[in-house]
Order: sequence, then structure tokens, then C-alpha cells
Amino acid sequence: MPETHQHTEVGLPDLRIPVGLFFLVIGLIIFVEGIVAKPISAGVPIDLIWGVVLLIFGALMALFGFKAGSEKIVVDDSEGNPPAA
Repeated sequence: MPETHQHTEVGLPDLRIPVGLFFLVIGLIIFVEGIVAKPISAGVPIDLIWGVVLLIFGALMALFGFKAGSEKIVVDDSEGNPPAA
């Protein structure tokens, strides 16, 4: 009896999306806190600068994650189990 192999496609989640969203939220919080409290160290608004840096980093991570979409890999299910839905 010939052996049959079933192949299952598995979608891998892209971690850039949640990481990017996390940095967007943290950057927004720091940016708003910098506007409201106006803490200045040696004449430089540290919270505003780092808020913008984190916003840019988070936006780029999320953008690249959404742009890439989810990759598909093929898993060889040689035990003959039905593929997961």
C-alpha cells in the first residue's frame, strides 16, 4: 500500500505588528506626557524627543509587518492525521 503524505499550510504571525503597536502606544504616552508636563533637562525636551523616536520606530515596525503579510510554510504530516482547519 503506497504511503500518502498530507501537507498543511501554517500561517506564522508576524511579530512586527504587535511590537510596532506596543512602541506606538508607549511613544504616544511619552510624547503626550512631554507636552503636558514639559520636563526639560538642560534645555532639551527629553520626553518629546524620545516620544517621537518611539512613535517613528513603532510606525515603521507596524508598517513593515502589515506590508509583509503572513508567510505560509508547508508542514509535512506524515502520520496521516487530517490537516487542521
